[in-house]
Amino acid sequence: KDEFCGLERLSIEKEAIKNMLKTKNDVIGYISYSFRDVLYKKYKVPDEKLIPFINGIYKGSSRFNISVSTIINEIRKNRIPLDKDIIFCWGRCVYQKGYDLLISTYKKFFMKHKNYHLVLLMPVETSPKKYVNKIKKQISALPNDCISAIYDFRQNLPYCVLKHPNLKFIV
Repeated sequence: KDEFCGLERLSIEKEAIKNMLKTKNDVIGYISYSFRDVLYKKYKVPDEKLIPFINGIYKGSSRFNISVSTIINEIRKNRIPLDKDIIFCWGRCVYQKGYDLLISTYKKFFMKHKNYHLVLLMPVETSPKKYVNKIKKQISALPNDCISAIYDFRQNLPYCVLKHPNLKFIV
């Protein structure tokens, strides 16, 4: 339960979980260990009904087979410098992802570490407008040359930034 889920959604989720627990073949996937704990502790879903869908990109994945020219083109096209150390974060632009905390922390960090550049890939299609406005306001308070904010999904960009020669942090 968070500030964005309504009572109807919670009701539907509770009913779905209850019905899935009655069946032999249904399982419930979780995307993080904190979600697993909620399902296990609050909804009493037993371990044998829980399946991990932990989000991650593995270095050996074939999805990393991107040419050097594609990587350089994507990096240049998205105004990501090749001569700075990179901090990268990507995911939907929603409260739960904590972009507001990251940006305010980065602002303080950048004051002492001018050679860093923050790259945010945060699609806004499903984002609350109020949160997107807050993020854009925070970003506008930073120097343009220290951040790249991308507000729409770019399929190759995560892999390209992960191949960046100066990638230092992934948040």
